[in-house]
Amino acid sequence: MEGRIFYEQRSISVLVIGDMIHHHGFIEDAKKVCKFLYLASNHEMLQAIVEKHRIDLIFGTLSYEEDAYLTTLETIRKKDNKIDMVLFFYEMCKLPFEERVVALKCKRYFCMKAEEKYIMKLFTESVDSISRENMLRKDTQYFDALLESSVVSQSDTQGNITYINDNFT
Repeated sequence: MEGRIFYEQRSISVLVIGDMIHHHGFIEDAKKVCKFLYLASNHEMLQAIVEKHRIDLIFGTLSYEEDAYLTTLETIRKKDNKIDMVLFFYEMCKLPFEERVVALKCKRYFCMKAEEKYIMKLFTESVDSISRENMLRKDTQYFDALLESSVVSQSDTQGNITYINDNFT
């Protein structure tokens, strides 16, 4: 997909939350993968960043002690259902608020202990997935705009017109 004029691939804004912000190697690598990277060390910062910036992905850790983070994520989800969320948990079986976490409808959930060595790979996959979705959405918008401003007809193999758009008429 080289040479796109209309937008940049991977122009994704990511907000990293929880203990994930303390993984400095991950943060340095993550800066190379997405256009904007924000870090929230508490739920107040999380809320402030989401209110000030367009965020495509919230990526980070959530432990069973972080009810304030969860409450803020619930508020964000109610306001903007388009933000993708990928959350890691230290111990899945000890979450006292599993139903609330599932209700967030995150794109993916992972157990930190099992997936820790794959965090960068999972992050890159998440950013690439959102980037592809954005490209598809923008391609569709471009195609729709092209159709709206063009005279379009379609015919079968015998030359019978089978479709015309409003501009054609």
